[in-house]
Amino acid sequence: GYFDPAHYSGYYRISYKGTQARYVEYSDVTHEYSGKLQPIRTTGDYILICPPTDEVCAYFGVSYVDWCKSATHEAEKNGFKWVIRNKGNSVPLAEMLAKARAVITYNSSVGWQALQQGIPCLSDVQNSVVGSYYGTNSLADVITLHNTLPREPLFNFMRSHQYTLDEIKQGKAWCIIKHYLRDRQE
Repeated sequence: GYFDPAHYSGYYRISYKGTQARYVEYSDVTHEYSGKLQPIRTTGDYILICPPTDEVCAYFGVSYVDWCKSATHEAEKNGFKWVIRNKGNSVPLAEMLAKARAVITYNSSVGWQALQQGIPCLSDVQNSVVGSYYGTNSLADVITLHNTLPREPLFNFMRSHQYTLDEIKQGKAWCIIKHYLRDRQE
């Protein structure tokens, strides 16, 4: 799941042909996000870059080296210092996010964790729920949109795209499955 994931006792994501749903206006919001969103952050020491793992690169056909070059270039062209944090880094994520002005990631959960903390996040438009919400490949645009676009619709969308195994067994996930299948048949 996006929030409170755990095998068997937590939530599981529902998406169409991907690891994350793409944000669209979804009129059937079945659950509202109940977590707390921190105020928008407008300062920080660096752009935190969280590259895709080897597994994500293989699944989506992404070149790790090319992706990192593009991410560091995006930070530099906007006048920011940057720090790369690979998954499994020994420095706690919370410590690194505390100093971040923004985050660049491919489709990591770090993206929505940053948004919860009021930190803008640039993420892949096609393969990330966060990236599809902002709909841009520009760090400058994400920072601008982050200051004007409310985060609640994205978090409600994400919350409505996850279910427990019991909810799935009860048939509660069918509404979203039918939604995606109907859109593909028309």
